[in-house]
Amino acid sequence: MLQYILGTMGQAKCGVDMNGDFLDDITRIGPDGIYFDFQKPDGSFLHRFVPHAIEVLPVWSICSGDLDQDGYNDLVFGGVSRVSFLKSRDNVTSFEESIMPDFIYSQRTTLSDIDNDGDLDAFICRDDGMSQAFRNDGVGNMTKDQTLINTANLPGNYSAIWTDYNNDGHTDLYISKCLANGLPGNPARTNLLYRNNGDGTFTETGAQAGLDDNAQSWSTVFEDFDNDGDFDAFIVNHDQGNRLMKNNGDGTFTNVISDSGIDELDLSSFENTSGDFNNDGFIDIFSELHNELYLGNGDLTFTGQTLPFTPGAIGDFNNDGFLDVTYRSQLWINKGNENHWIKLNLFGLESNLNGIGARVEIYGTWGVQIRELRAGQSFSPMNTLSLHFGLGLADVIDKLVVKWPGGTVTEMFNLTTDTTYLIPEAPCFRSPEPATISGKAALCPGDSVKLIAPAGYSFYEWTGGMTQSSIWINKPGIYQVVYVDTSGCAGISLPAEITLADAILPEITILNGDEKNCEGTEVLLSSSSGLSSYWSNGVQDTGIISVTSPGIYTVSRDSICGQGQLVSGALSIAFYTAPPPQADAFIITSGDSVLLESSGEHCAWYDAPVGGNLLSDECNFQTPPFFSDTVFYVENQYLFPGEIQSGGKPDSMGFGGLITANKSMHFTAIQPFILLSTTMYIPDQANEGIRTIQLTSGNEILAEKSVFLLKGKNEVTLDFRIPIGSYALQCDQHDQFLNIGALDYPYPLGDAGQLDSSSTGLNFYPYFYNWTIQKEDINCTSIRTAVHIDVTGLSNAPLHSGFTIFPVPSSHSLHILFDELLNTIPEVIIRDFLGRPLIIRRTIPQNDYMTLDISALPPGIYHMHVLINGTSASRLFMIQR
Repeated sequence: MLQYILGTMGQAKCGVDMNGDFLDDITRIGPDGIYFDFQKPDGSFLHRFVPHAIEVLPVWSICSGDLDQDGYNDLVFGGVSRVSFLKSRDNVTSFEESIMPDFIYSQRTTLSDIDNDGDLDAFICRDDGMSQAFRNDGVGNMTKDQTLINTANLPGNYSAIWTDYNNDGHTDLYISKCLANGLPGNPARTNLLYRNNGDGTFTETGAQAGLDDNAQSWSTVFEDFDNDGDFDAFIVNHDQGNRLMKNNGDGTFTNVISDSGIDELDLSSFENTSGDFNNDGFIDIFSELHNELYLGNGDLTFTGQTLPFTPGAIGDFNNDGFLDVTYRSQLWINKGNENHWIKLNLFGLESNLNGIGARVEIYGTWGVQIRELRAGQSFSPMNTLSLHFGLGLADVIDKLVVKWPGGTVTEMFNLTTDTTYLIPEAPCFRSPEPATISGKAALCPGDSVKLIAPAGYSFYEWTGGMTQSSIWINKPGIYQVVYVDTSGCAGISLPAEITLADAILPEITILNGDEKNCEGTEVLLSSSSGLSSYWSNGVQDTGIISVTSPGIYTVSRDSICGQGQLVSGALSIAFYTAPPPQADAFIITSGDSVLLESSGEHCAWYDAPVGGNLLSDECNFQTPPFFSDTVFYVENQYLFPGEIQSGGKPDSMGFGGLITANKSMHFTAIQPFILLSTTMYIPDQANEGIRTIQLTSGNEILAEKSVFLLKGKNEVTLDFRIPIGSYALQCDQHDQFLNIGALDYPYPLGDAGQLDSSSTGLNFYPYFYNWTIQKEDINCTSIRTAVHIDVTGLSNAPLHSGFTIFPVPSSHSLHILFDELLNTIPEVIIRDFLGRPLIIRRTIPQNDYMTLDISALPPGIYHMHVLINGTSASRLFMIQR
């Protein structure tokens, strides 16, 4: 799971490379800024937060592409009343937000070079009126301009996708439409297809193509589902059947869903996207149908399977050639298989820098596969800008063709599989060569470093647009250079990363123990700076320390730039000490038993100061009769109250109200906790009175409590004990306030669990706000207290010879080994815990050794008493079988 960030789950997700290294990153948006998980080459992530007061949140959709062509992707947000463009600055350390002035209830945001001038324009679906187009001035400044593409002045525009449906080399536009409360036949419900005429104009041809669906459509995906070289379509609808539209190859489509294996009447999906998830060479459909994934069979038939998640942003988030999904705060990694793959990253020169709008064809034993590079499809998320092909068992690609938006065609031959290619816009391809870093790649303030392009080429273009063969860099970033020879063939260098020397602070990791521990626990702390670490407790030159005392711990390292120490965040380590129990010693007469009493509530009596046999787990312990001095040891287990934490949605802020159908909240406990309380709201239009709140698991009611709720805010005490598992919390009435709309599931419950969803999905938050929980108590064990029993009437002389008994515990035989040879006959008496003699043995040991048969005695604790010449000694032992 990714780190949960409150306020980001309700926003659309983005899986695009944001720092220019061509590895897919995860971008999440919150009101306070942008949260990045930058993928690293080793498969881990570098977490970074860029603070920014986001005025237009991407509640409905997010899109990404390089608007100003500086080598770093920018963002487009579709909000409830505005559209905004955020341009990345200073190696993704800040953003410049441009909010478009006109009101627009936006839906799907897309980017495409609509006017084919080499930069990305934007097209935004509008729910309440005519959709809007925004022209790029070439440096990333966006201006509303409806002359780019003049679509119908009708509401209900839910999603759009740019695709060349008729294979004429020009990118067309398809709009999926849904009008709230619109009746069948209303033209605002009819999906629209705008054919690109190639001269800067578009003609609506939906009816002519057979794509003028009048159902309530939410989104459409275009892919070549049968690998015949043209794009078919799958449309998800809400009130009429879904459609699988086969491209007939002549600009028209035929619905073939009845024989496809897809449930035509599985309605109400919002998201609808695609990818080859099993790398078998056939495109799959990923949507919110009950079978979330329909695996393509390559012939317009599909095999459905369920997934534990629905569509989010798609990307290869561990760079293994298989498509993964990030959904809300979750990252779902594809386990993969033996099938081969290829990935392509495009680098436009005459076309837009991303190559968005390019069509790629690959040829091999399978025939042909085609893809288009798109920015913005499905309903809300933004998928990777890498093109991905599954290849099945094929291990070579005979030919690859890239048809760029600007008209250039790149051809490559005999490509190896399981490889990522970076392809510049040129008719022929030169292999990647490294750029030379002359100087230190890690910069200190005031430093600069020289980057030198591969020699022998006639033209160069660096990230950022510089055209010299070498450049000086004084700020961090990932830099590449395109090099072109005299014949027009181009290559692109491997990424060269320039960093800040002191950018990364040391971090502390707990290797053993926890932040709160029982006394005696060895807590091991590890530093990311290794042997260069200086610990706050004075230890240095080691990456791992052992902590046995409470305190605030930090670790630091020397600044590479000579600017003092770089210090980690503080880590608090606490130790709890369980007080040792109190118990009185006794003096008894030989053969007496005694009741030993200890302070505490959770006692345990033993026959040794460490380890030994457990004699009783009660604080009051009745001993067996004793005939010699004995010592018992008692310890106490002390419970320290568990930490109080909070979780769930903090309050009822946001859209909502009353709904007649009852709903419950589903949640998961990954640690035991007590649900102490929650907050419930009773609207003015509802009645005050008694409600019964129930904790359930499946159909079983585990706990319930009836409370009297007043109008307004109510703090409800529950004290429900929650073991590890999955549960639901429900109310016997449905006139409590609930939120509706974009919500932040899953909501953490401290670090002990999470709220997963409502009983009717992720768009409802029923009744229970601001959960207060108490984590499981911390159970610490005290040191043992020695309790002495002195037996009177015994000779003060010690036993003539000491002895050892073994094995302990024993099973069928008990061996006595005397410390020295005896010249007399010892008497050995074994008594049970009530003092009754069970075995009496008088015999001369063989040398110094005696064996007793105890097979007739049942398992338990026994007392052995040995007398020799008027002196005695005792031992306790246990029989186990």
